[in-house]
Amino acid sequence: MKATKREKSPDPRMATTLERGLVILSAFQANDEGPLGNRDLSERTGLPKATISRLTYTLTKLGFLLHDRKHGFALGPAVLGPAYVFYARLDMRRLARPHMRRLATRPGVYLSLGTRYDLRIISLESVTADWHAPLTGLFNLRTPMAHSAVGHAYIAGAPEGERAALMNALRTRYGEDEWPSIRHHIDKGIEEVKQQGYCIVSDELQSMLSAVAAPIQAANLVLTLSAGGASRFLPSGELHKLGAQLVEVAALIQKAAGGPHPDENDDD
Repeated sequence: MKATKREKSPDPRMATTLERGLVILSAFQANDEGPLGNRDLSERTGLPKATISRLTYTLTKLGFLLHDRKHGFALGPAVLGPAYVFYARLDMRRLARPHMRRLATRPGVYLSLGTRYDLRIISLESVTADWHAPLTGLFNLRTPMAHSAVGHAYIAGAPEGERAALMNALRTRYGEDEWPSIRHHIDKGIEEVKQQGYCIVSDELQSMLSAVAAPIQAANLVLTLSAGGASRFLPSGELHKLGAQLVEVAALIQKAAGGPHPDENDDD
C-alpha cells in the first residue's frame, strides 16, 4: 500500500521543509519489502526528486534514515526516540508502577523505568523509598548510554540491528581514543545480561554511584528497569540481590505487556 501523496499546506504558518521531511518519514510502510529509493519516495509523496534528494540527505545525517547506496533508504534509529517515549508513557508506566513501589524499600536508592532517546536513557518514572509517589523524569533524565547500567542494559536488550547501529553511533560520538574502553564496559554489560539477566555499573564509571539494570522487551519496545544510588548504600551483594529482583519484575511487566518470555531469548 502506497502512502497518500500530500499537497503543500496552504497554511502560511506551516514550516514547509519540516512538513516535507515528515511526509517522507511517513512514506515508509511496515509491509515494505526493502529500502526505498528517491524515485520510490517521490512517487509516494508527490515531491520532486530534487527535493527528495536534499531532504533524505539531511534526514540521513540526523539519523532518521539509514542509507544503503545500492538499495536506498530505510528508517533510522532516531525515529525510535520520540515514538518510544510516546508509546511507553501510555501503558508501561502503569504496568511498572506497583512493582517499582514494592521494590523501593532502601533509603537513598531509587527505582527507575527508562527508555532510549538518541544516545541517552531518559526516565519515564522513578520511585524512592522516601517518596512512593511517581517522580516522573526526576532520575536518569539524560543518562549517557555509554557509561551507565541502564544504557548497557538497553543495548543488551535491543534487537540485533538496532544494537549494531547504536554501537556504530557511540563509536562515532566518542572517537577512537575513548571507544575501546567504552566498548569493553558495554560488552561486559551485555555478557552480564546474557548470563544473569541484569548488569551492574559501579563507581568505576560513575564516581561514588552504583546502579543495576535489566532490560524489558515488550510490544516491540525496549525499556530498562533500574535501581541506583550512592555506592555506600549499594555494596556488591545488595546490587546482585536487587538485580535478581529487577529480572523478576521485568519478566512480570514483559508478560503483562505481551512481550516475549525471557526463556524465548535464550537460544544463543
